[in-house]
Amino acid sequence: MRILLAALMCLVLSLSECFAISGGPIFGGGNVTTTGIYAGVLYPRTRSNSIGLFSVPVPKTGLGSGTVFVFANQSAYNGTMQATANPDSGLFTGYIDSGFNFVDTVRTGADKDGNPTFTVITVRAVASGRIDGKVKAKESVLSRASARLTGSSLLEFNPDFFGTGGITYDVIGFKQSEL
Repeated sequence: MRILLAALMCLVLSLSECFAISGGPIFGGGNVTTTGIYAGVLYPRTRSNSIGLFSVPVPKTGLGSGTVFVFANQSAYNGTMQATANPDSGLFTGYIDSGFNFVDTVRTGADKDGNPTFTVITVRAVASGRIDGKVKAKESVLSRASARLTGSSLLEFNPDFFGTGGITYDVIGFKQSEL
């Protein structure tokens, strides 16, 4: 009986080694690679008719450059996002620069008869600000994303058509693929 039990234990121990995780278990964000292509959404913290979308690659060296779209203040801002991520701490930092051009008419004075004169100018409306986030390894076995991105962002608008003073967003994203 002891020999049968010993043989079964050898079989169980051999099989359990086959299913072991290489390098040990993953506890928290220490074993996450920060390079890759990230996509995410900017949700306003306060009740606001606003949302933002972005996609940006984060390379091993240098800054990644991607696209961003922000819908706020009844306007659509499109532009670029520069980002980097620290592989040791998992900190993700990005800068958003987006905007759109519009035409405005400005009163410039009066002619010799006293009639007002106007000049048509093109003005660029800008939405810009930082994203501060954290890249974390997936928490669920059922998750298909290799990493999650969470954080916050404050975007300021110039001109500020509705006097918002800027909008604070929660950032929720994920790594779409490796580079």
